Amino acid sequence: MTGNCTQGSWSVTVWRIAATTAGALSLTLLVAACSGGSAPAASPPTSPAISAVVPTASAGNVQAARRAIEGFLHAWQTQGLLKAARAYLNTDEQPQVNVGLPHLAAGSVISAKVVSSRPGGVLTLEVVMELRFTGDPGAWGQGRNTRFIAATPSADAAGYRLELATSP
Repeated sequence: MTGNCTQGSWSVTVWRIAATTAGALSLTLLVAACSGGSAPAASPPTSPAISAVVPTASAGNVQAARRAIEGFLHAWQTQGLLKAARAYLNTDEQPQVNVGLPHLAAGSVISAKVVSSRPGGVLTLEVVMELRFTGDPGAWGQGRNTRFIAATPSADAAGYRLELATSP
């Protein structure tokens, strides 16, 4: 900020946000006020431009991961959660017994958006699904459900192993 405030005094307040380990966001806000005179002239900002880190993943990988999620929903509907989980979910997410598991009557993927991509083709997707259950849905809800799903490439028939979460 350059300039002068004639017949008064002026003050400057600066707020700075600098976040992310990769330095992906840097924002500086400069506010000047002049009391009792003309406002100071503004000089061009010297802070770096705002940038964002955009996840990269091939469209083919994203479609393959989405097909695996759709396959999981279809298997859950037709074979039950126990068998669907064994075919599609990571081992630590598989139920051990077929007691009290929610029964999926219908399920579909509405949207799948990449939120991160890691080496080895691992994708984390924000997935919106439409789910209908017979009986108690457990931790799921009737209707729209959003889950963050990590999809790790796998050599098995499903093509991906899935890990379900409510946050990334």
